[in-house]
Amino acid sequence: MQKPKFHPNLIYLLCIMAAIVLMMLVWWYFGEHIEQLNESSYKKQ
Repeated sequence: MQKPKFHPNLIYLLCIMAAIVLMMLVWWYFGEHIEQLNESSYKKQ
């Protein structure tokens, strides 16, 4: 049996990094839209 070129730990770290980046993008995306929603709600009042 050949050993895998990538360490399991390296794959694990890459998955964690990808998850963190996705969470940051989602957080930023919702943050931008929530600000717009708040502005529009203030304008309505």
